Amino acid sequence: LEARLAEQQREAKALKAALRKATAERRNRTLPEVFADDEEQFRWEVDFAYLVRVDEVQRAEYPLADFVVGPAFLNRMDSLQGISRDKILDVVVDVLSDRAKDIATREVHKWLEHRAGGQEVRHDGARAWRASLQVRSNSARRLKYWRLPDGRIELDSVGVHDDGIR
Repeated sequence: LEARLAEQQREAKALKAALRKATAERRNRTLPEVFADDEEQFRWEVDFAYLVRVDEVQRAEYPLADFVVGPAFLNRMDSLQGISRDKILDVVVDVLSDRAKDIATREVHKWLEHRAGGQEVRHDGARAWRASLQVRSNSARRLKYWRLPDGRIELDSVGVHDDGIR
């Protein structure tokens, strides 16, 4: 049993290394620019990331939600340093497909009005949320988004934890 366990541990270690390598290779891909309009390009990249990230079998269980790109989102995303666009797209896909709640490292939480306050709610009834783009790193990056009353998601901003993304 000990020999079998040791072999399975070696196998698991090799599989984890292969997964890390494949993930790194995928992250280093550069998607072509196919739209002049920044939002159209972003939406195309989200669709592509969804197809790559979510297995065909799981797409019925995790459909991509309709979403709104907030007015400052793309500028904030393009100016955010220390994280790849692909990583941001992966987290956006996790949020839009509602997979983020099942992925521990996404650390989905209500966006609080202040440290001891309740969840921020806009005048239109939208509720603010945040998801982690990074964990256990200095100035970890976060995604802020709104769940709209009609079920859509509005991507608000990305930034560093220290900038007030609670």
